[in-house]
Amino acid sequence: ESIRPLQCSPVAMVGLTRNAHTQTVHENMVYISNDKVKLKADPKTMKLNEKIDKPLCIIMNWMMAKPNHVQKYAQLYLDHDFDVLSVTCTPWQLMWPATGSQVLTEKLLRFMEVNSQNPLTVHGFSVGAYVWAELLVHAVNDKKR
Repeated sequence: ESIRPLQCSPVAMVGLTRNAHTQTVHENMVYISNDKVKLKADPKTMKLNEKIDKPLCIIMNWMMAKPNHVQKYAQLYLDHDFDVLSVTCTPWQLMWPATGSQVLTEKLLRFMEVNSQNPLTVHGFSVGAYVWAELLVHAVNDKKR
């Protein structure tokens, strides 16, 4: 019997569509949509300048996630007519939560409050789960929200 080298099988890739548009709405938040809409978020209120009429998936990224890797997961939701908000947390923000991750989660919670007219899904990875837990702490501490 001869030894055959391992054959590489093609990796299943999620096809990225060319019509997905990304826009930074905050230094840690990128809005991804199939629609060509120009969005801006007010820095204080986080209110978007346009009403979005689609369900939203908030993807809480893993540490140091590369945008093209996150895009593959975002595409799963874009294919089902969701818009996606990609949220990242830097190592610095994680190490100093009072001036980092807690500030980020306050902005994200504000974004969710003022732009919450449609269904919401959260998809978290690794450190993203920690960031989501920080957001829940903000929500519990301010029950009016």
